Amino acid sequence: MKRLPIAIFAVGMLSGLVLARSASAQLDQLLKGGAIIVAIDKFGGDINNFVDRLVGNPPKGTETRVVPILSLGKGTYAGAAQITGPKAQVDKVRAIAQIEGDARLGLQIRVKGLIPVESREVKNLDSLKRVSGVGITGLVDARL
Repeated sequence: MKRLPIAIFAVGMLSGLVLARSASAQLDQLLKGGAIIVAIDKFGGDINNFVDRLVGNPPKGTETRVVPILSLGKGTYAGAAQITGPKAQVDKVRAIAQIEGDARLGLQIRVKGLIPVESREVKNLDSLKRVSGVGITGLVDARL
C-alpha cells in the first residue's frame, strides 16, 4: 500500500520526461519566435531606418514601419517586414500574416501571401483583420 504513491509518482515523472522531450522542440521555437518579436518591438525603428536606406527613402506622403511576420500553414518562421502606406493605415498594422499554399499548375509552385493585419492573434484565415492601403516594401528574416 505504501508503494502505490511512489509508483504513481514514478510513472508521472517518466511521463513528464517523455512529454517534456517532445514539447522541448516546440518550446524552443516559441521562445526564439518570441525573442524575434521582442527584438522587433525594441529595435524596429533602427531596422526600419536600415531598410529605408537600403531600398531608398519612402515616397512623400507615406510612412514606413517594421512589424513581425506571423506564419500560418506549414512550419514555423520568424521574421519581419517593412510596411509602407498612409500614416493612419500604417499605425493600424500590428503584424504581417504569412500564408502558404502549394499548387500543381504544370509545375509545382509554392505561393506565399503576405497580409498586413490589425492583430498579432492570427489563428486562421477567418480571424484576419486586413489593413487596406498598406504594402510590403522589405523583408527581414533571422536564422533560428
